[in-house]
Amino acid sequence: MLDVVPSSVELTLAQIVELEVTVKPQLVGKLPGGRKIQSIELKPAKLKVFSPVTHGQTQSVNVMTTPIYLESIYEDTKLYCKIIAPPSVHPSEKRWPDIEVLITVKK
Repeated sequence: MLDVVPSSVELTLAQIVELEVTVKPQLVGKLPGGRKIQSIELKPAKLKVFSPVTHGQTQSVNVMTTPIYLESIYEDTKLYCKIIAPPSVHPSEKRWPDIEVLITVKK
């Protein structure tokens, strides 16, 4: 007989569903010099994810980019961001893609 510590493990199983969710940019601060954001385009704008079903209902899933600090943006800018998602949500692909963020600035 093997002596294993702990002698038992609690396991919780959950139904998993595939969802298509919209990626939201996480904007921090303001543009300098009175500039305004004309548009923000994300590529891809939507992702397919696997999410657990809780109490028989599909939970609302929020997926966002890593923070985008606006104080240093003076002109139209292209950035690449990572994804921030709840720990229970996983990409349907093998890993999260980088998100291309195109910010168009109006002076």
